[in-house]
Order: sequence, then structure tokens, then C-alpha cells
Amino acid sequence: MQYGASCCGKVFVSHLGTGILTDVFPPAALPKAFGTFGMAIEVGPIVGPILGGVVAESFSWRADFVLVAAMGLVTTLLIVAFVPETQHYKVLSAAPRPAAESAAESADVQMTLDKPKFLPPWKLLVYLRVPMFAWACWVMGLSMSLLYLGAVFVPLVAEHYYGFSQMQAGLLFIPIGTCGVLGSQGGGRFAAWLQQKYVILETQIVAFSIGSALAALAFIAMGWTLKLHVAVLVTFASLVEGFTSWTFAAVMSFATQFQPNNAGAVSSVVQFVQFSMSAVCILLGPLLVELIGFGVVCTALGGLLLLSLPPAVVFFVRGSRRFAAAAGGNSFQQLQLDAHDLQQQLVVHD
Repeated sequence: MQYGASCCGKVFVSHLGTGILTDVFPPAALPKAFGTFGMAIEVGPIVGPILGGVVAESFSWRADFVLVAAMGLVTTLLIVAFVPETQHYKVLSAAPRPAAESAAESADVQMTLDKPKFLPPWKLLVYLRVPMFAWACWVMGLSMSLLYLGAVFVPLVAEHYYGFSQMQAGLLFIPIGTCGVLGSQGGGRFAAWLQQKYVILETQIVAFSIGSALAALAFIAMGWTLKLHVAVLVTFASLVEGFTSWTFAAVMSFATQFQPNNAGAVSSVVQFVQFSMSAVCILLGPLLVELIGFGVVCTALGGLLLLSLPPAVVFFVRGSRRFAAAAGGNSFQQLQLDAHDLQQQLVVHD
């Protein structure tokens, strides 16, 4: 129940946020924008566990849910009051037009944008037919699975093995969340540098491959050393958080360039894959740990992520070169055209 509530809140914030960022920022500025956006998300792991531990020890664990609901209500009111509409079609449709503008010019402006249409959620999965996007989602899902499984076991180990209270266990997330902030900014900036220096899409796999590989290695190390000392546990958990945040910024940067006109829908597919995979790990992880031990589970998941990177690179490079050949070298442009063709398949005709 706690995991479900957390996922629902994070999914709504994450994919709506990516849609707004795509509306506001030009493509060249998106990687850095996602890095900064990810930094704000990573503040939660710093403040949330500490505040939640204090409230749970002072009142009850149920009081945490009341507090989160109240914060959500306040946030919703602030968004309604202060965040303007960013959807391009609606903004331009509502904007006043000069009197001298001809009807033909006005029609041309309207034709440059797609009118928003309702898309059934299950039809969005058609984007997974593009191999490079599907493998990016798979890598992101595995990376997030490591992150959430670690987030579950860090406080449990701290409380039951090291004798920490709930509030003390929450304090451990200060360095963990700080590394997440730094990793998100680093991944966004590195993806932006690659995008500016190179045009071909092959370079984009470098950004999230680095983050995923290092997160996997850190997770494996955490599994075998978590009982050596609490500082060792926090160190490797912080590395997992940081490198996964790096991966998130890089993958979301690529995903929204994959379909810039429908960024919210594309990011929701990424979120669907990553939270579905994370849910499976959360459900099966404790059972597997009881049977074979935490070190073996961490090695298996981390190893699976490492083994997934070579085929992801192969499909990404082959897909990028195909797009580049079709677009005369501009693979980003052809990728967007290909994504636009997929979007046409999602339109529901009357």
C-alpha cells in the first residue's frame, strides 16, 4: 500500500513535469532542464525519511499518510493558482492575434501544431515497438529496481542490525539524497554536452550506459558489504542513488527527444515500465533475500543490468544509424519523424 501510494504520486509528478519542461524549453536545453528537475525530486529522499521518522515516532505511522495528503492538497492549490498553461496548441489558440494578420496566416499557425487528443493508456505502449526506446526503458526499469530495493532494505538493516531508531534511519538518507541531487545534475549536463558536441544518436547511449553500469556495480558491492559498517552501507547506497539519478536524467532527455510533441505520453511509458519492474522487485526481493541472501540477490539484479547494456548499445546504434541514413545524417530529426508516424497510429478516429 505504501509503495502504491508513493508510485502514484511520483508518476503523476514525473511525467507531467517532463511534459511541461518540453513545452517550455527548446530541445538543446532539455538535458540540463531534466537534470535540474531531477534535483528537485531528489530532495524528497533527504527531507522525507527524516520528517516521516519524526512524525511516526511522535504520533503513528498513519500520521505520515495524513501529512502527505495535506501536502499534496496544498501543492495542488499552488499549481492551480500559479502555474500557467504550457500546452502549445492551447496557448497559441488563446493568444490575441494582430488585426493585420490574415486568416490564411492564422490557419498556417494552427496547422503547425497538433490538436490535443485523448489517447487510451494501453495504446501508448506502441512506442515500445521502437527497439532503441524499448531497451532504454528496460535499462531504466532495472536501474530503478535497484534503487527502490535498496531504499527498502537500507532502513531495515539500519534498524534491525545496527539498532537505529526510525528517525536515525531517516538521517541516513541525507547523504543518499545528496548524491541523488548531484547525480541528476551530472547526468543532465553530460547528456547536454553530448547532444551539443555530436549530432548522431549513438552518443546518447553513452550517458545512461555509464550511470547504469556504475549503479549496478555499486548495488552488487552494497549487497556483500552492508553488514561491515553503517558507513559502508550508506556509501554504496548513496552511489546507487547518484548513478541511478544520472541514468534517469539521461534517459528522460532521450525519451522526450524521441517524441517532443507528446513528451508526457512518452515519459508515462518510461514510468510504466520502471515502476512495473520495481514493483516486481519489491514484492519478490524480500522473499529471495530470505532464501538465498541479500548478496546473491544484489549480484543477480546488478548482473542482469550489466548484461542488458551490450544488447541495448547494439540496438541503439543500429537504430540510430538507420534514422541517420534516412534523414541524410540528421538522426535526431529522423527520430522525431519516425515517432510522429507512430503517433498517427494512436489517433482514435470517430
